[in-house]
Amino acid sequence: AGDGAAAASLNPKPRNYKAPAAQWKNGNTEAGILKTLNNGIPASPMVAYKFLGDENLKLLAKYVVHLSQN
Repeated sequence: AGDGAAAASLNPKPRNYKAPAAQWKNGNTEAGILKTLNNGIPASPMVAYKFLGDENLKLLAKYVVHLSQN
């Protein structure tokens, strides 16, 4: 949940993948996560990851959804 021993020293804090969808900038669906991965989040440390390519981004979005459900 992003609250391990090292979390206190991190800025920004690690993402809590269990957080409600409303706390995710573009939602915690595969489509919302894919949007975030493609575009990043302006004025935040979240950069775009387009350089990974479409297939890798889709796989990564699926993995993040998996983390949020388990």
